[in-house]
Amino acid sequence: MNSLPRRQTARLIALSAFLFLSAYAQAFSPSGLLEIHQINVQQGESALVVGPDGTTLLLDAGKNSKGALIVSYMQSIGLDPADGLDYTIAGHLDADHVGGFDEVIDAGYDVRFENYFNGSDKTSSTIDDYKDATSGTTAGSVTKPMLGEIIQLGNGATLTFVAVDGSVIGSGPVPGATDNENDRSLAVLIEYGDFDYIWASDLGGGDDDNSCTGRSTSQTNVETPLAQAITPGGAWQMLSNEGVDVLHVNHHGSESSTNSDYMNLLKPELAVIPVGAGQGGTWHHPRKDILEEVLQAKASCITAPSVELVLQTEEGDPTGGETSFKGYAVGDIKVSTDGVTNYLVEATGNVSQGPDERDDADLPLVMPLDESGTGGNTVPVVAINSPADGSSFEEYDTINFLASASDAEDGDLSSSISWSSDLDGYLGTGDDIFAMLSIGSHVITASVTDSASFVGSETIGVIINSGPNTVYLSEVFYDAPDSDNGFEWVELYNSGAYPVDLAAYSLGSGGTDYTTSKLQLSGTIEPGATFVVGGPKSKSKNSDPDYDLEDDFSPDLQNSGSTADGMALFNVPASAITASTVPVDAVIYGDSNNNDLIDETGSAGGPDVGDAPAGSSVERIDLAGSWQIQSEPTPNNTPF
Repeated sequence: MNSLPRRQTARLIALSAFLFLSAYAQAFSPSGLLEIHQINVQQGESALVVGPDGTTLLLDAGKNSKGALIVSYMQSIGLDPADGLDYTIAGHLDADHVGGFDEVIDAGYDVRFENYFNGSDKTSSTIDDYKDATSGTTAGSVTKPMLGEIIQLGNGATLTFVAVDGSVIGSGPVPGATDNENDRSLAVLIEYGDFDYIWASDLGGGDDDNSCTGRSTSQTNVETPLAQAITPGGAWQMLSNEGVDVLHVNHHGSESSTNSDYMNLLKPELAVIPVGAGQGGTWHHPRKDILEEVLQAKASCITAPSVELVLQTEEGDPTGGETSFKGYAVGDIKVSTDGVTNYLVEATGNVSQGPDERDDADLPLVMPLDESGTGGNTVPVVAINSPADGSSFEEYDTINFLASASDAEDGDLSSSISWSSDLDGYLGTGDDIFAMLSIGSHVITASVTDSASFVGSETIGVIINSGPNTVYLSEVFYDAPDSDNGFEWVELYNSGAYPVDLAAYSLGSGGTDYTTSKLQLSGTIEPGATFVVGGPKSKSKNSDPDYDLEDDFSPDLQNSGSTADGMALFNVPASAITASTVPVDAVIYGDSNNNDLIDETGSAGGPDVGDAPAGSSVERIDLAGSWQIQSEPTPNNTPF
């Protein structure tokens, strides 16, 4: 095969010291180096990461039946079933990425801490097998990582999730990314000293560079915002201008990925392509427009240097006119480094398709670090001290956020910590702040930027639950003299200390249940204030209400009698009210609750108040739920 253009590399002289197979003849034990093993599963993806402290992560697991190849490889390096794995990461849920996970687990490899996946709702029997298998591990069922979440690999080495389910660190969701399973891929950046490696499963790069590179795809461009975010000038700089040392080539070298921006910003020295026999008849991976136009920098829009070396697990098959043969097929690929001066590239030669080209690639090979990482500058270290990850609070709780930040060059940066929520945005700056959060599950990020513009961060999850209800029905006018149409109204009261957005609330009324007349609320009710909805007519016959929300009840509210009717307040949209929906507050008026209308307890009880004659209202007289007939209705007046 034709060799790619190279910068200077250091050819390994003492081969015996680094012979790949002999190194793996002994039982597995941490080497103290960061190791990345690209396992040859043919057409599919699987990579094993071993941290300096022995932390193990399996990234993807190939197709169905390819789990045996992964098991065989792990056993060949001494990582036996009894050793287990610390983490698994499913980049996305296509079968050639998750099909082998159940086979690895069934072979006896327990997972201790987390089984991460991209959060996709895609379904298939293969996905069911994957999820069933992971649920039986110590780590339990699959979980979606938080954007920016970090896994510690030992001795300062880290893995950071930089893209999750169509969202990019520092910039958020990419429009259209969740429309394609590939574009929902997880992306991780592994850093150890001055060594950087990026892996992004099958993430897409759009085809804005089609006129230059010839790439064509319907996938969304997630690669560009990702690369922009983590490089200088980006929202979450993690790399220097030198980019990364090693690039995992996304989507097996498909033209859907590895766009010109990704290449120009990341500037890899070594590119690794997981590819092989068993691909679709028209895929032709790896593609010429990727390997030659982009990685080999033949396209005019590529401003980065050509990669020094392109390795692939084996030749793609079947091939076609778009297939490139410029990479070296070398089998399983291992990259190991101390993160200080260089990294060692080795391979097994275990190929099922094409020749073993290790000699042509000059393997094993020592390659110098490109002084990427931080260029000698260390990334700040951030530690969130409070609240604990996974803490729960109630709506309107004031939460105290505490953290510290330090940097080897700049010292204590705690006062510059910036806090944000993925739901609510910026929260404040400092090592000790207070904030109230909206209802929902929040990813809280504490980040700090040092003088070299490198960003350090830590994330936690915080859950905000709906607090006790403070909005009540306080008065209902349902029977105007003569015609009711346009004259009915309902008054609400907020007994709490904070404003309440009524967009999540609705009203329902009826005699058998509360679905006869439903009305969606909107607007804000201030603390200690009333809110009148109804009308739109306001005259003396209905006591001249001043409406906060004009909306005619249709059909009209029922006027009760011997069989009671009711009005209820719900904390769900009007469209979600059913006969069995339990209200947060209700008033049942009339002589007898013969139809068993339920109240806020979910049970049927006696009427709260009798039937008000025409021109009168039913009025609450305390928060305990006592009501009376009011002969002179008092809209807009604070009760009690």
